[in-house]
Amino acid sequence: MNNFDSPLSIHSSLSHSFEDIYSYINAIPALFWKIDLIKNKIEYLNRYIIPGLGDNSTLIIKNPEFTHSIILKEDKHIFDGFLRCIKEHKSATAVFRIKLFDGTIKWIKIAGNQDIYNSSCYVGYIMDITETANFIRSIDNSQSSMAKKINLFPNPVALFSFNDKKMIACNSAFEKIFLLSSNQEYNLSNFIDENSEKYLILIYEELIFSGKWRGELSFKSPENNRFLADAMIRPLHTEGKNLLWISIYNISDTKPITPEKIKEYQIKDPDLKKINKEAQSAAKKKNLKKLLEIMLNNQPIENLATAILYSDIHINDGKVIVWGAGSAFDTLTPGYTHPFEGTIAENILNYKLNHIIVENTLESIKPVDWAIFIPCGIRSYFAKPFFEQGELKTVLIFCSTEPSVFTEDNIKLYDPLLSIFIKNLMLIKK
Repeated sequence: MNNFDSPLSIHSSLSHSFEDIYSYINAIPALFWKIDLIKNKIEYLNRYIIPGLGDNSTLIIKNPEFTHSIILKEDKHIFDGFLRCIKEHKSATAVFRIKLFDGTIKWIKIAGNQDIYNSSCYVGYIMDITETANFIRSIDNSQSSMAKKINLFPNPVALFSFNDKKMIACNSAFEKIFLLSSNQEYNLSNFIDENSEKYLILIYEELIFSGKWRGELSFKSPENNRFLADAMIRPLHTEGKNLLWISIYNISDTKPITPEKIKEYQIKDPDLKKINKEAQSAAKKKNLKKLLEIMLNNQPIENLATAILYSDIHINDGKVIVWGAGSAFDTLTPGYTHPFEGTIAENILNYKLNHIIVENTLESIKPVDWAIFIPCGIRSYFAKPFFEQGELKTVLIFCSTEPSVFTEDNIKLYDPLLSIFIKNLMLIKK
């Protein structure tokens, strides 16, 4: 057992006087604060000042206009995102740069969370991490000759300038797949198809918060051949430059994309009694995944959906919790949690929808599509909501790895199966 977890340690901590605890807080090089979200009032818990800011240190959160006047333009959205998390009672961390009046650049870290003892309050700290940031940058700068190293990779790899998106270098595999000319300059927009290009801003945000992005993108060559492929994108700071490293994997056929052919699907007459009996057996064992597999394996149209996702909706907590079945969701953690904002459930409530059909996830602007469906290879789906006492509690989503699979006509055949699902889900949730 960790010493911090022991009853003796807790008793010892509580025995300290207020003066002792206050001195400990003051010994930490950070400005601690507490916000009453109901009264919109901020209180500072110590007297720490950020070097170079002096008394203005307290204005970082108190006066966003002041922060906007000193924050670097490209980091403004990071700070604004943190402020949104405060309003939404969400745990958050942000790192951004400010420019002091003498031109000095400072790296600021700000972090906070809802007060565990008072849900109407939000607590956090502000810290100067300039020395740490400069140290990390010095390590990155030691990664010299990065452009040469990309030739060690057998798959297509390219480096782009983060600021203007010009291509700095690429390996031979990248040249080959895109049929590049050695005497011509290229930009990232020369390679990302329009269907994916409009989501690059979302990808850049993911890079800032997670350090990398991985998913499927639609690419194009200068000859206008289009193809889908998995991509890994990472930010790099090397040799004094901010770069994007893009690696491409699992490339599909590079012939020009043509309209999808309509497939012939076999309509079945499912044995509803047998399906319900299997579902009841899974429900009694509280086996949610088995229940989902039963739904997937007994579709009225054989193999129309290749995966299925169950979303447990918690509107008051601002989250949804999901479980999946089917090979596409093999890498999805059971019970994965996603913020309610930007989900299918939010759309259903906002527009009072009976169901949702998405023909091509790559054309979606919902964050949940880019967080869950696209990385798992899902291209289309239809979602059916279920309510309890007038409150949205469940969304069941039949998914396909191909676009434009579901229609208003073919999803009607799923109604009897949906009834079996929700009835037995209630048994599991009891």
